Amino acid sequence: QKYIDKYDYIALGAIAGENIPYDLLIYNLNKVFSMAKKNPWTRFHGFGITSTKLLEKYPFYSVDSTSWLAAAMFNRVSINGGSKLITQEKLISPSYLRFCDYKVRTINEVKQYVKIEEYYTKLWEMRGIVWKD
Repeated sequence: QKYIDKYDYIALGAIAGENIPYDLLIYNLNKVFSMAKKNPWTRFHGFGITSTKLLEKYPFYSVDSTSWLAAAMFNRVSINGGSKLITQEKLISPSYLRFCDYKVRTINEVKQYVKIEEYYTKLWEMRGIVWKD
């Protein structure tokens, strides 16, 4: 609570790559976001958070992850599936041949994640959460 009272932008870490039981993670995020209701100007950044369940449940101001980079590195292509990305493991279809180049795949991943950002921004705006910078 002292950080919420003192700072308007707080980073939440030690989540990505950790083997934290999901129930414990939800418990802690519920606690943090409920404390922040007293200070609606508080914004949270989630380190390593791209889980659609978490993005739909909690109004993060910002999040980051290296998931987009991993897809490009391992010869995968992400396709916007609304609120999440569908990853193609193998590039079999000729329509995906243009994604064989690492640079092109990386650019594609960035574009797909921008679409995801737009989706969640609109979702939270419809729920009444609008961040004014």
